Amino acid sequence: MRQTISNKISDLSDIYAPDVELVSVARPDKQKIGMLGQRVLDTGCHVEVRWQQSESASETQLATLAPALGDDLINAIDNEILLACETLELLLGCSHVGIRLATLRTPMCPRFHVDQVPCRMLTTLCGLGTQWIAGNDVDWDLFATRDDKAPPVCNGSAVSILPSGHWSLLKGGTWDEHYPGVVHRSPHQTKPRLFLSIDPIFTDSTNKQSQH
Repeated sequence: MRQTISNKISDLSDIYAPDVELVSVARPDKQKIGMLGQRVLDTGCHVEVRWQQSESASETQLATLAPALGDDLINAIDNEILLACETLELLLGCSHVGIRLATLRTPMCPRFHVDQVPCRMLTTLCGLGTQWIAGNDVDWDLFATRDDKAPPVCNGSAVSILPSGHWSLLKGGTWDEHYPGVVHRSPHQTKPRLFLSIDPIFTDSTNKQSQH
C-alpha cells in the first residue's frame, strides 16, 4: 500500500487506486485558520459540535452551534467545510456529509483503531496532526490484541503524523473487502487541537465505487 501527500486537491482522486490507502493534500489558507484557531484555543474555549448537511448547502450550522469561536474563525471554517463538501460530492457522489468539529485537550481516540466507514476526511486545523501507521508496517496480530497500548508496528517501522492543515482522506474498514482500513489514533500530547472530521453519507444504493 502507498500514500499520496501533495498540495493538489485533484490528487484526492488517487483514493480510488487499489494500492492507495490515504491521500493528504495541503490547503492554501491553512496558516490563516491555524493562527485564528490558536487564538481561540488560548482562551480555553471548548467546542464539541456535530451535524449533517447536504452537499448543496450554501452555509453551515457552525455560527448557531459554536458562536464562541468568533466570527472570523467561523467564517474561515465555514468556507473550508463548504469547499470540502463540494469536493467530496464530486469525488464520491455522496449526497450528504456528517461533520464534527471539536477543540481537544486530551486524546479523542487514544488507541490505534480503524474507522468502520467507507472513508473519512480528517483535518487538524490547529495543533498536532493525527498519528497513523502505513498498512505495510502494521503488526496485525498486535493490533488485534487491542488491550496493548503499544503502537502495533512491525520491527523497525515508525508511526507517522498527518500534517496539520491538510485534508487527509483515509480509507476505512468498509471501503472494500481487500483492505482493512488505515490504522490511526489521536496524538498523545496535552497541547490543544482544533479538529474537523467529515464523513461522506450515501443515502441510496449507489456507492462510492460505482461512481468511477
